[in-house]
Amino acid sequence: MFHCHILNHEDEGMMAVLQIVRQGPAKVLPHHPQGWSLIGVPLASGEGCASESEAMSTRRSPREYVREACLRYGAAEVARRSAALLRGADPSGDEDFLRALGFQGEMAWLLKEPNAYWARVWGARALRYCWHDTVADAVLAGLHDDAWRVVEHCAVIVGGRELADGAPTLVVLSEHPVPRVRVAAARGLATVGEREHIPSVLRLADDPERIVRAAAEQVLPRLRHRLDLDH
Repeated sequence: MFHCHILNHEDEGMMAVLQIVRQGPAKVLPHHPQGWSLIGVPLASGEGCASESEAMSTRRSPREYVREACLRYGAAEVARRSAALLRGADPSGDEDFLRALGFQGEMAWLLKEPNAYWARVWGARALRYCWHDTVADAVLAGLHDDAWRVVEHCAVIVGGRELADGAPTLVVLSEHPVPRVRVAAARGLATVGEREHIPSVLRLADDPERIVRAAAEQVLPRLRHRLDLDH
C-alpha cells in the first residue's frame, strides 16, 4: 500500500538554511519558523530573487508540497518518481514534478553543475513524507551518495522506516565529516541498531560537536531499551 504521511523527525536538526542567490555572495537567511529548508535560486519568473519576507511568507513546508503532489499524481506515482530522482534520473524532463515538490527556480540553474544534486535531495526529502516499500533500495543506495544532504535524508528514512539493512552503513556514517549526518546516523541506529552497534553510539557521545553528543545521549537509552539491555 502506498501512503503519504509525515515521519516524526521534525526535531532532528535536518533543516538547511535558505540562501537567496544574488550577484555576488549569497545571503544566508534564518531558519523558517516552521522548520523547512530549501536553497534559494533565481525565481522562475526571471524577476530576480525573492526577498526574505517574500520567501518566508510564500514558501510551503515539504510536507505540504508532498501532500499536494500526492493528491495531484497519486501516492504511488510520487513515491516512484521521487525514488527515480534519488537514483539520479535526469530531472530535465520532470520539471512539473520537481515544482510540485517545491522547486521554484530556473531549470537551467538546476541542470548546471554543481547544482544537479539538488534533484536527488528533493527526491530523498519527498520520500520522508511519501513511502512505499519498493523504494527502499533507492534509499539504501542514497546512503552512499556524494551529497551529504542526500545522505542525511536517507539516514532519517532508514531510521523512520526501520530499514535494518541500512544499519551497517549508519555505523560508517557515524564517522561522516558533516555533523548533521552523524546526528542522523545516531538517531537511525536507535531503531535499527543492534548490540554490536552500541560502541559506535558511545563514541558519538564524545563527539566534538554538541548536537552530535546530544543526539547520542538521547539514542543510547532508547537503543538499550529496545535491545532489552536496561538491566
